[in-house]
Amino acid sequence: MEGQPLIKKNKNLFSFFQRASRPTENTTFDGQTEDPEVEHHLSSNIDIEREPGKRKQILEFSFNLRDEIRVAYLKAGPYQPKLAEYSKTQGKSQSRCFQAKWFNQFPWLEYSPMTNRAYCFYCYLFRNDGNSSNCLALVISGYNQWKRVNDSSKCVFLTHL
Repeated sequence: MEGQPLIKKNKNLFSFFQRASRPTENTTFDGQTEDPEVEHHLSSNIDIEREPGKRKQILEFSFNLRDEIRVAYLKAGPYQPKLAEYSKTQGKSQSRCFQAKWFNQFPWLEYSPMTNRAYCFYCYLFRNDGNSSNCLALVISGYNQWKRVNDSSKCVFLTHL
């Protein structure tokens, strides 16, 4: 096979975009390699508002920043303050309040002490304009009808996803 170029084995798409002189790679805490040439600015320069009652909606952020903001929120996780006592909401016959045990039952659940309402962390991050009204209630205005939580078909926490 004289005159034909040698073909190197194990070539893939990424091998065509690698630099000739590559710095050494570092190993992260989870065993994956980290390329020192990659700029890690996702959550380091972004200040996020953890309190669901105070933060801007994802769709209000610049389109170019939304993914970086989502990553920052995903790293932080849902805002789940464990309070000694939650504010009561007066019903027709009795007052009710948010229960911290719901954080275990619904790991996506967030609570805002400022508004005394519950929110869905994942619906906040990934909602689009076509989501159902149940999802919108758990993203924009929050939910505080505590009597209906765990009330089978009326429980918005169970039916919104």
